[in-house]
Amino acid sequence: MIPGQANQKLRRNIPLPQLIITVHLLRTMKNIRHLFLCQILILAQIPNPLVHHPHHLTDSIPHNKMQYNYLPQNAVLTLYRVLQYNVGEVIPMNLHSRWVPMHVIWLSIFIFLGGCASTPISIPVESKEDSAPATVILDVEPISQYPLFPTGCESVAAVMALHHAGVLISVEDFIDFHLPCDDHFYSRSFKRYGPDPYSVFVGDPRTTASYGCMAPVIQAALISCLSKDKQVINTTGTSLHDLCHAHIDEGTPVIVWATMDMRAVGKGNKWYFEDGTLFTWPAGEHCLLLVGYSETEYYFNDPRYGKTVAYEKELSESRYASMGMQSLVVR
Repeated sequence: MIPGQANQKLRRNIPLPQLIITVHLLRTMKNIRHLFLCQILILAQIPNPLVHHPHHLTDSIPHNKMQYNYLPQNAVLTLYRVLQYNVGEVIPMNLHSRWVPMHVIWLSIFIFLGGCASTPISIPVESKEDSAPATVILDVEPISQYPLFPTGCESVAAVMALHHAGVLISVEDFIDFHLPCDDHFYSRSFKRYGPDPYSVFVGDPRTTASYGCMAPVIQAALISCLSKDKQVINTTGTSLHDLCHAHIDEGTPVIVWATMDMRAVGKGNKWYFEDGTLFTWPAGEHCLLLVGYSETEYYFNDPRYGKTVAYEKELSESRYASMGMQSLVVR
């Protein structure tokens, strides 16, 4: 309990509204340390007439504060924030002045170091999750699919990933020696039959009248040109968000399937596979290399433009999902 004389001093120096709020807080606080800290904050405007200032230390202190031992108020702001965070109520405090008495600081330290330590005090700290993530963009040299490979976005994205992994190979060699291609279409019983894009590249990447291929084809092509110390990981089914934190943050780009300019996927030509399955080509299919992210966007090396481009996160996730969330990692 605070001695009666101290209470009288508080009544003389603290405006009535602050005193009422203070008494209310004292009645509701269960932790004695909180009680002392509250009083310390209220005492922030009560002078200490027992301490004298040498003149060379008071040049920067306002003239009307010369008889007190004052420090800049930011020395007590942290204490105020800690107390308010733990108590959960607004603590009355007059911080309009730029200076706070020195004895407030010493008494605060005394309470923290030697006070009742049975109940720990929580210090509010901004978490990493609350802070805006920094922009992360990997240094991967973009390659354009034009003019040589107008439908070869998958091969170009794969070669960019290979280059980043230290495998030196040209797009031409990747296509000619590692990518299985099939452009054979035929009709039977009034039905059109054609290749399976999950098994081969449908058409020729060097022509505009071709289609493309899906992740299993590029995965097999990558494996065929890698040494034993490299590997290809099929990360299909993983969101772009998770790919960024699992691989981009580790310095590894990701081959992903989405659509050209992130436009909605359309319904293209239809044909049957040999097993009788009817397949509809996803018009606008496109392959890119995911190289970074920010708070609002994903960054891709886009073979269509031969440079790094940014697309809004939600839109990118949607187009990526419309292509089956297909993705590959080379490392």
